[in-house]
Amino acid sequence: MEIENLRAIRRAKPFRPFTIHATSGESYLVDHPELIIFVPDESVAIIASAPSNVSLVDVASISDVSYQLNASPPIGPDDRDEA
Repeated sequence: MEIENLRAIRRAKPFRPFTIHATSGESYLVDHPELIIFVPDESVAIIASAPSNVSLVDVASISDVSYQLNASPPIGPDDRDEA
């Protein structure tokens, strides 16, 4: 997968949770845009899936990205209803 595609998915408004699928068969859920970042040369994605669980994924090994069915985007401060 091209890094430009991953950046576009991460920056989409509204953000939709997605799963990265690697050629190894492993999958990585990204349920917030701040939970995935790239090293400066963009060859590795750093994905946090829990406070103490971080995965390093070679971008060249990413085969596909799928969106979560029926997933609602996270609610941010600008998305809340005013009382």
